[in-house]
This record gives sequence, structure tokens and C-alpha cells, in this order.
Amino acid sequence: MGWTADSESHHLYLVGRLLLSKQPKFDALVASARSMLNPVKGLEMKSLAEGRFLIRFNHILDCNRALEGWPLSFEKNTLVLNGIGARSVSGYGSWRATLCICVALNVTLPLVRALRLCTTSGEDLLVSFTYERLQNFCYLCGRLGHGHISIYCKVRFEEGFQDPGDDSPYRQWLRALANS
Repeated sequence: MGWTADSESHHLYLVGRLLLSKQPKFDALVASARSMLNPVKGLEMKSLAEGRFLIRFNHILDCNRALEGWPLSFEKNTLVLNGIGARSVSGYGSWRATLCICVALNVTLPLVRALRLCTTSGEDLLVSFTYERLQNFCYLCGRLGHGHISIYCKVRFEEGFQDPGDDSPYRQWLRALANS
């Protein structure tokens, strides 16, 4: 493919990454992406380094719909899409027992389980997180890309590793319940 993103059409491009240690055949990923994203005006994909790929949509509405519908999955593994340039993901929510927000995460880092905040009155507040549409993640390291009982987790190979069994730091409770 002889195409590149230029400054006028960067809004038609997304960069994608499949969170999986062993990348599938690119042709299978392209076919699946076309089926999942179902663009009205079509798309083209180009393989990039380190398991990433570039998607060029032929219409901005198809590109926007792809961003709004994430996260997607390919064979039960998370498919992450991100815009090029200044595009950002909008947050939403309302105050109640839970607050729903849409965030962009660094998918190479472990999932955040909780965060300690300090209110304007100086009170410490512990906020726990759950994730909607959370795909495969590791119960040992908290990273996306390999399953909860993965024998491929790098943590298992560290010197002095002791299997925590049912006391692993990441568990099923990170998945938000439907309609919560």
C-alpha cells in the first residue's frame, strides 16, 4: 500500500494494537476488523512495527463510529484503537453511588485497581475502579493481553516468584457488572 497520513486527512486514521503476546496473521486481523468496524465507505489497513497497525477510513463518520465503539475484541483479546494527533476521547458521567467515565489507558501498564485522592477539605478518599467490556487480563500482573491463568506471564519467571493462588492482586471483580 502506498499511502501515508498527511496533515489534512489525519482525522481519517486510527492506530490499532491487539493486546496479545503472539500476533495473529495480519490477513485474519484485517478481515475481522472489517467485520467488526463495518465501515460504510470502507477502510484500508497497513501493518506497523511492534504489533501495531494503521487504519485509514474513507469517511470521517466511519472513523468516529469506530472510536465510539471501543474497546473491541479479536478472539477474546482486546483490540485498542487511538486517533492520530490531537484527537481525544470524551468523558461522561453523573454523580451517584458510582461515576461512569470514559478514559484512555496506557495498555502496556497494569490496570489501575484504586486511587487515593485528597478532597478540597483535606480528606483522603480511596476510589476503586471497575472496567466495562474488560477483555482478557492477567490476575498476576494486571496487564491486558494474556489470560487470568496464563503460563506466559513474565511475573511467573521472576526470581523468587511464589504463586499467590486465590490471593492474586487482580481478580474478576475488576470487571464491572452489566448495567451497574
